Amino acid sequence: MKHSFGRLYALLGLMLLPAALADQTAANLKPFTSVCVNADFTEGGKSNDDVTGIIVDAMFGKLDAAGIKVNDAPCQPKGSLASKQVNLFFSFDTTDSGDVYSVDLSGWLKKDGPFDTVDLWTVGRYGSFKKGTGQAKALAVLDSVLGDFVGDWKSSHGK
Repeated sequence: MKHSFGRLYALLGLMLLPAALADQTAANLKPFTSVCVNADFTEGGKSNDDVTGIIVDAMFGKLDAAGIKVNDAPCQPKGSLASKQVNLFFSFDTTDSGDVYSVDLSGWLKKDGPFDTVDLWTVGRYGSFKKGTGQAKALAVLDSVLGDFVGDWKSSHGK
């Protein structure tokens, strides 16, 4: 049986292009009046608190500029409908080799009713990038996914 390696290489190439995953449910954001932000940055298997701080500052600035109230960290313990705060978490992670990334931005509640964690809104991206440029890639992708969040927030709040 003859196999076509050309098709396999084309498929692998497509897998390394930037792609998106989403469960953006804008209506879920409507009851909330504020967000609390947090992040994690891991490149090549190593967490970097300095870059995480830069990302959190960028999140705060972009959301504040969009007119979305951002509460100071630490986030309210419950992040519930009663407090009208949704927790917003940005995660940037790479493979151990450091040239393929995965990003997730999630709006979630720590506890609400009988549920331990409730995801209200999430979007993800993944793709390849030049090894060692994780901070720049994280900030670029953050801009994109936060743009999605801000758009959904504004549409759900009639702004």
